[in-house]
Amino acid sequence: MVFDYNPRDIIERVLDGDITILEDENIWNCFYCYTCHSVCPVGNSVCEVNQILKQFAIANGIAYDKLYEYMGFADSYFTAAIGAIPEIFFEDIDRDVPGWWDFRQNLDEIREELELDPPLMPSDEVIDEVSKILTITGFKDKIERIRQSQEADL
Repeated sequence: MVFDYNPRDIIERVLDGDITILEDENIWNCFYCYTCHSVCPVGNSVCEVNQILKQFAIANGIAYDKLYEYMGFADSYFTAAIGAIPEIFFEDIDRDVPGWWDFRQNLDEIREELELDPPLMPSDEVIDEVSKILTITGFKDKIERIRQSQEADL
């Protein structure tokens, strides 16, 4: 639970060499707002520590279940060369942000009413280039491993 999130506890466990921190749900409750960093009297950045912990967890295959929900986001980079909110989150957003779905459904009309240009979308050439970069760098393989590990459990 987010309510259990304690930046000091995370730092103490890291300093103590407690590797079970990689399996702790709380490292996934940091949203990089840097509030803890801004109020820390010694300037520790738990945000950066959490980023590193998450990378270690991912590298060790511990956190694939956390990443699986974001596969739609990763897929959008291959199909559109931009990030997009994964559909798996639509219901939660609509519940938490009243009117969000109507806003999303009517975004083109809202932009027109506000006399805004249509959103710029990457060209097919850019999409192909981004897809190639993500493939060459191993990103595509990594998301496929994550997807396969989670779908095998379903």
